[in-house]
Amino acid sequence: MAFLYKLPQQPGQLELVQADLQENKYAEILQGCTGLIHTATPYVHSAPDPLKDIVQPAVDGTVNAITGALKAGVKRVVITSSGGAIFHFPVAPNYVFTDKDWNNWSSLQNNPYFYSKVQAERAAWDLYEKHKAEGLELVVINALFVVGPTHSPILNTSLKIIKSYLLGEAQSIMPGRVGLVDVRDVAAAHIIGVEHRDAPGKRLICCSETRSWKEIALKLAEKFPQFPNITEKAQAMPDPDYFSMDTNALKDLGMPAYRDFDTMIQDTVDAFIKVGAVTAPK
Repeated sequence: MAFLYKLPQQPGQLELVQADLQENKYAEILQGCTGLIHTATPYVHSAPDPLKDIVQPAVDGTVNAITGALKAGVKRVVITSSGGAIFHFPVAPNYVFTDKDWNNWSSLQNNPYFYSKVQAERAAWDLYEKHKAEGLELVVINALFVVGPTHSPILNTSLKIIKSYLLGEAQSIMPGRVGLVDVRDVAAAHIIGVEHRDAPGKRLICCSETRSWKEIALKLAEKFPQFPNITEKAQAMPDPDYFSMDTNALKDLGMPAYRDFDTMIQDTVDAFIKVGAVTAPK
């Protein structure tokens, strides 16, 4: 956690507090707070017991964070959900996903991570309907595949995929397209979620653009040819159908322009090198 203390801040601005999934602990540590951003969920795609290891912690953590916030008198709660709670398959060509879309295909057996995001977000909305008359203000940020500069050499699941393409370690290119968004833009969306008076009650899709995994691999090779990359595998992949994400809800609340594809890829790998997550070949 040392890198957190290196972030620009005023003395005493950042306080780290140990907590667990129990709502009474949340109620205790949230005393005096005016808002809660709940970002935590197990981000793994498989586990020996998906229900116990992925889904239940996601749901329980979300429910207990919200109920703990209510007990502490915190009204504004921002939940970090996922594009995984929105995607449904198959996707029609040129389909535009909106905040009305819900993932209806994942399960404990089929992508339990996406399933956990669906169940956790639905639990949050159920609590909102139950407690909004008491003043609960819920905002959900549906962030897509997050890239951009990391401050830590310990990479999360998303960035490990980028690293595996960069280092030529991936055995194959994933098919299809993915929505990309820079972590700095995700942060800006969360600030809007906490501060904007019109944000409560909304699902806010946070996405810069959609790209194929093939395009991601080829862009890495273009910008960082000194690394092994997986150019040949990428070139052999077919081009998938196009789809897009409707991000107007966030734009209407003042979301700044998103960082573009080239900037996201460049800054991601530059940060890998800076924090020592990868070593640049000489």
